[in-house]
Amino acid sequence: KRLVLGRDHFGVKPLYWGVFKDTLIFASEMKAVYEHPKFIKNIDPQAIDDLMTLMFIPTPRTVYQGLYKLESGHLLVAEAAGTIEKRRFWDHGKHLESARRERLGDILERLDAKISECVSLALRSDVPLGVFLSGGIDSATIAYYAKRHLSQVDTFSVYFKQESFSERWEARQTASMLGTRHHEIMMDFPDDIPAFAEKVLAVFDEPFADPSALPTYLLSEATKRHVTVALSGDGGDELFGGYPTFVASDILTVWNRLPAFLRKGLAVRLAGLLPSRFERVSLDYQMKRFIQTASEHPDPAQAHFSWRGALLWSQRRELYTKEFFAQVASRPAYADLIPANGVSGMERFFLADLEVYLRDEFLVKVDRMSMAHALEVRPPMLDPELASMALGIDEDLKVNGFETKWILRRLMRGRIPMSVLNAKKTGFSPPLAQWFLQPRFQDFFKESISASPMRSLGIIDEAYAKGLLAAHSAGRQDNSRQLWTLIALAMFAKRHASR
Repeated sequence: KRLVLGRDHFGVKPLYWGVFKDTLIFASEMKAVYEHPKFIKNIDPQAIDDLMTLMFIPTPRTVYQGLYKLESGHLLVAEAAGTIEKRRFWDHGKHLESARRERLGDILERLDAKISECVSLALRSDVPLGVFLSGGIDSATIAYYAKRHLSQVDTFSVYFKQESFSERWEARQTASMLGTRHHEIMMDFPDDIPAFAEKVLAVFDEPFADPSALPTYLLSEATKRHVTVALSGDGGDELFGGYPTFVASDILTVWNRLPAFLRKGLAVRLAGLLPSRFERVSLDYQMKRFIQTASEHPDPAQAHFSWRGALLWSQRRELYTKEFFAQVASRPAYADLIPANGVSGMERFFLADLEVYLRDEFLVKVDRMSMAHALEVRPPMLDPELASMALGIDEDLKVNGFETKWILRRLMRGRIPMSVLNAKKTGFSPPLAQWFLQPRFQDFFKESISASPMRSLGIIDEAYAKGLLAAHSAGRQDNSRQLWTLIALAMFAKRHASR
């Protein structure tokens, strides 16, 4: 007479729960919860606020009040008497705290053996199996170790026509060096963008606006034609310090020492004068975003979230209707997301990446897009033993000056192409900023935010939203993240209204 629910260490798979009219409802998909007669679908304003700033809704919140995501590494124990208790069985912070100095050679030797072992375990399969291969270090690392254990490995990658967005050549170089059987999938501007967007976004159940879901959907669809299981490099950035925001945090410390008239006056005005080139992670976008964020959030913990988000915290007042803003105006910036379990310094950012971005953005994206095509994706980096070892490596060996993922780069030297080892972190986003210059995409945006389901939510100021599109079209500001997030919300509003 006891119910025990559990979610894996990192949240690779979802688990939803909530108590409605004295009934505990739980499911691995929100679609199942919707079918329960006692479920009440009241939208949570704070979840929408999270969506608009982060592009996703972080655990434990969902888009509906009273329905929650169980935290990763947790059990939920419900007794017949009606009590419900959460118990934590895995804590990333404790493994970070165990970091210690060792001889570099010993670390590399242990890391090599453990990654090899975990990839070998992930390769166990009775069905055809392959590896997702981008132009980055993590997927190349997985492909290298997979090839160490198998004579033949199939690798799969998506590329774009726009060269600045494509990692086609880096992936090809890795596949050639390792000798894999490589498959390439080209993604262009969809012929029917409304239908494609609605099809992809509907898979998530609640609104989700990471645009890399679009190529991940195509990658999963194409991969499933050849194999049933695919290995991914998910977790490498979070465990080994792969994000440029780590470097940006160090720069912010110096920035905060500059005179206020430079930080909040001249620099902000100069940033506004920079043209927007709409290339992937262009220098002008990085500079603008850094300055805008640094002006609003001198606290590195808050800035860590703002740099990677969509809507700036200050833009909320302008985008939201007065009625909706009144419901979320008192929220401290990103307060629910900043780790509060005693860690400090860079460890906070490692925890934030593990407990927010990895769990609620990247793993959600890969899980939903792959399962939409009945493709199983396995992330060997997130084997608990490997993760524990990686978290225990001193942070200076992960982020060394301006070089991220230092220890992993050192391990893979000579094993994967130097062009991959030396490449900057760029992400997996499609050329969304360029797509929003297309009249068809602009018409789709305008129709989406003006549709009656979206208007009935009473969340956004339609005139300001269209102003974001106008500024983007004029090349004054890359607003593609904000625009796509609004589309994701509009598509959800349409589904919500039909339930």
